[in-house]
Amino acid sequence: MLCVARAFGEGECLVGVRLMELLNARAGDEISLRGIARDGSPVEARLRVSGILATGSDEDRSIVAELDAAQRLSGQQGKAGRIEISALTNPEDNLARRDPATLSPEEYERRSCTPYPSAVANDIEKVITGSEARAVRRISETEGSLLSRINAMLLVVALAALAASVLGVASTTMTTILERKSEIGLLKAIGASNLGVTTIFLAESMVTGLCGGVAGLATGYGLAQVIARTVFGSGIGMSPVLMPLILAISLVVAFVGSAIPLRTALRLGPTDVLRGS
Repeated sequence: MLCVARAFGEGECLVGVRLMELLNARAGDEISLRGIARDGSPVEARLRVSGILATGSDEDRSIVAELDAAQRLSGQQGKAGRIEISALTNPEDNLARRDPATLSPEEYERRSCTPYPSAVANDIEKVITGSEARAVRRISETEGSLLSRINAMLLVVALAALAASVLGVASTTMTTILERKSEIGLLKAIGASNLGVTTIFLAESMVTGLCGGVAGLATGYGLAQVIARTVFGSGIGMSPVLMPLILAISLVVAFVGSAIPLRTALRLGPTDVLRGS
């Protein structure tokens, strides 16, 4: 978190919240900094505190100023010991953790084009000769932990949705059977077998299940894109096995939900129709 009164400019700085407590200072105060120039002469600078820096890390005990002022106070004009770069990255997954030497050309290209923290660090080392880039994983690990929790939550929601879907299919099928019991009795009166009656209702349930699976897949993928772009700032791709898997689950839900009501349909006979007429 960054708490500032305004962005700092020339002659100004940001001070970490813990260091501010030690200095007993506040935004708007001036602080005097002393250093040693390259030739050994003392250097002094007065900087106005334009804001407070709070990150929960080492920056809370640091002073952030313009590069020229920092180099002059440290006697290191034209030099930098460390450069911190903020980049929008994706949380590392199984592909990012694999050894690049074991990847296929397609996987290696996908890994190189995906902004994983390690991939960004490797690109920086290639651009800045002699540099050593290290990923600061506090943010990326937090995003990975958040993603794991979201996955667990969505799994629980998916299981609850499956249970509700089975109950919904069972209720709908039972209502349909009760409304069409005279039709079932007439089918049996003209010679239809239990298998034939079961096939009719299962076919209807399977068609409904397929339509529901396609609609659910489209809606779920759209919501996943919205969540991914809102939380992580990037979209997600669809696995090739996702569509057949979702359709297969839809068929299983339709079959399980129709199984119990169909037992009622099989008990109906021609006499039930005649008795109810």
